[in-house]
Amino acid sequence: MYSDTLRAFHAELKQAATARRQQQWQEAWFHLERAHILGQQDFILHIHTHWLMLKLATDQINWLEIRGQLLRLLLTPEGHLTGRLPLGNPGSSRYSVVEEVPVPDDLQALLEKSEQKPAVRCSFSFCGMVSGRFLSSAKESNHADCPNSTQ
Repeated sequence: MYSDTLRAFHAELKQAATARRQQQWQEAWFHLERAHILGQQDFILHIHTHWLMLKLATDQINWLEIRGQLLRLLLTPEGHLTGRLPLGNPGSSRYSVVEEVPVPDDLQALLEKSEQKPAVRCSFSFCGMVSGRFLSSAKESNHADCPNSTQ
């Protein structure tokens, strides 16, 4: 993933975390959906976004969204293995798992730019997610170990 796209991904996560702390639920969802669109092609970033969506749904005690995020967490590996990831899908339960959605223009420009550059991976580990330490705080969500993240 090109560094501008990765920076934008992290900026969206940071804004979502701020909104979540302030219980500005719609704003938090808006930024997580944008992060999902940016990170969807990278398995770790993709699953990470759904994990954060699940946490947000839990904060709101939104059972429909909790169920939807659990389903998406289960389906994400299959989507990556089969290459069946619907373009532009924001990742929330407001949209079908297979629904393609037009990508916002500003994100489309970043994604097109990233297709022309060599991949850069975020270095946080899948093991951190499994051990339960996966982004337990907003400070961790800045991905300080990511070489291209904005701090």
